[in-house]
Amino acid sequence: MRAAVIVSLALLSACHPRVRRHENYRLPMSEQTVARIASGDGLVSYLRQADADPAVCAPREYGPYVVLPNQRELEDLVDGIGRGVRVEPWEACVQALLRVLPPSLGAHVVNRLLERYAERIAYSELERDGEILAQLDAIRRLYDERPAGTSPSPELIAEIEDRLRAAAPHTTHTGSQYHAALMSVLYLEHGLTPSGAPITEAALDRLVEESDEGSLVVYSRRLPDPTLREEARRRLVRVRIRLSEFTELRAQAAEVEARVLATGRNALQLEGPPALAQLDEPAFPVLGLVLRQDVSAQQATLLGYRAREEEAAPVPALDLRGLVRFRVPGFARPVSVCAPPEALDPSPCIDPAEMGLGIDFVTQGQDGRFHFAERVPIDTVLELARGGDSLALPILFRGGEVARTAWALRFRTDGALVFQPGYGAPGPRVEVSVDATGANVIVAASSGGAPRYAVVEPEALDAFRVLAAGGSGSPGQDGPAGAGGRDGESGRNASCPNTAATAGQAGGPGGNGGAGGPGGDGGPGGLLVVRGLCKPEDCAQMERTLEATMRAPGGAAGPGGRGGAGGAGGRG
Repeated sequence: MRAAVIVSLALLSACHPRVRRHENYRLPMSEQTVARIASGDGLVSYLRQADADPAVCAPREYGPYVVLPNQRELEDLVDGIGRGVRVEPWEACVQALLRVLPPSLGAHVVNRLLERYAERIAYSELERDGEILAQLDAIRRLYDERPAGTSPSPELIAEIEDRLRAAAPHTTHTGSQYHAALMSVLYLEHGLTPSGAPITEAALDRLVEESDEGSLVVYSRRLPDPTLREEARRRLVRVRIRLSEFTELRAQAAEVEARVLATGRNALQLEGPPALAQLDEPAFPVLGLVLRQDVSAQQATLLGYRAREEEAAPVPALDLRGLVRFRVPGFARPVSVCAPPEALDPSPCIDPAEMGLGIDFVTQGQDGRFHFAERVPIDTVLELARGGDSLALPILFRGGEVARTAWALRFRTDGALVFQPGYGAPGPRVEVSVDATGANVIVAASSGGAPRYAVVEPEALDAFRVLAAGGSGSPGQDGPAGAGGRDGESGRNASCPNTAATAGQAGGPGGNGGAGGPGGDGGPGGLLVVRGLCKPEDCAQMERTLEATMRAPGGAAGPGGRGGAGGAGGRG
């Protein structure tokens, strides 16, 4: 399908399109990784993930974000719409970027969007290709609803008009409709209708009479006159109040309109906590957590998954909007958490700032979404493990619990708990306690200092190790360098007029370097003192498992020293 779009571009253009090399990155990819890569191709790869968070595309108060350093990287991001990204997060990503880019770079992004827009309008298989239609709708929304001050260049507009005019005989009916919509927006940015008539408040009123919400959205963004833009915005809210499923709004339409225009939302001022009406647990972006422990660092990476642990990836930000609904006085229908202010949604709602989650490794951003830490300390891992194989997730209103859900918990370890001294020293005495009385096995080990911990699921205990190892042998000394070679004899200079010059004799070879010294012996293994707590019916099996799990190996012998370098050859 995408190849057909490229062919379409070749037909529209006077020459063949340039082929650009792109890099696809390994998935899953975390927010930290895509921020470190800082490229358009990196963002495109990241946005192929089901749980990609488009908030990473622009500066934010919490968490890493991507800074694209130049126009080429911005172009690669825009072109990602045809390279396998998920359309919804890609659209949100570009939208977030357009809000923060300086006008010159924003205009460059809009130029690129317009080119991708025209390609798809002229695509001959448009009506039979749902994927390309979805891409076209996303590009159209981005182009129509972009921030004021980010306009394409007049030269590109003229070129696109010529391209589409030339392609018109081969354009599908659907493509022609999109072409007409694009031309309407181009006129709109000059304050005109496609017929050339100026747009007035009376024209806006007609859109209200027709309940043309879509046109009012575009007018509120694209009209050049700020007064008319604000009037379009006002009428958009008015239409949404009229069409709202919350019929009670009509009786207070003027008050609601003023509130939404001032704040972007219709947040309710509740006297007390609302009553839970619905908790849509299957719709949560995550239904289980994996704590992947780095036992040497005594911390864990937090990952989330919906169906299978194999799909675990960094936990996406959680937006409670639509997931939880409450019954409140004055409205027959349940209400949810408010949409972002730019949505201009008049639906009665609860301010996200009044909501919370009752766990300590979550931070709420200014956008109202909840961001999970990517890494948590071992103390948090232990606390979660003692709670069993699920995480209770309290949902709070003004600090008090109003709903609760639960996510599955899985614990994984990376490596063994290793206690090992320096070169050649005997292994230490390690005190180990194993608590297998709960849903998960908690292992604590210490050798005179603070204990180190690991949480192991019972079925994985036989593969886990605690090592009281002897110190590795020290490396051998490097051998001495070889002696330098004997210098050769110099040749004689020529003497005029009859005696030729003679060559000098070659220098002698350098001597061989000496052998490296032997590596030191490894130290003997240490001593493990193990105490366990277990369920009576499991104790015999646990004892056998721990015999295999606890090891005191001797240290490996040290590597031999490197041989000495050969001596330098003599000079001729």
